[in-house]
Amino acid sequence: MIMDKGVTISFGTDASVPFFPHGKNAKELAICVELGMTSMGAIVSATKTAARTVGLGDEVGTIEAGKLADILIVDGDPLEDIGILSKKEMIKTVIKGGQIVASR
Repeated sequence: MIMDKGVTISFGTDASVPFFPHGKNAKELAICVELGMTSMGAIVSATKTAARTVGLGDEVGTIEAGKLADILIVDGDPLEDIGILSKKEMIKTVIKGGQIVASR
């Protein structure tokens, strides 16, 4: 959990607000990092913390036996450059519901 003076920071703009349209969520990750979060902290805020915040932490948010998980495989290390998550050409495979739905 990412904490700042007792405040949980949970990613959550995929509701399609005007400045972060649906499908552009990776931009929020980059902005979180620009504002001082670590890349891992931003990713955790978008997965584990977000799931827990909306009461779904027992079902999603981390890769564990018995949980639902979507997996993104990228060409590069998002911990070194969070921006690769918003570059379509860097996304190599998307696994959703246990099935490969996109592969390059």
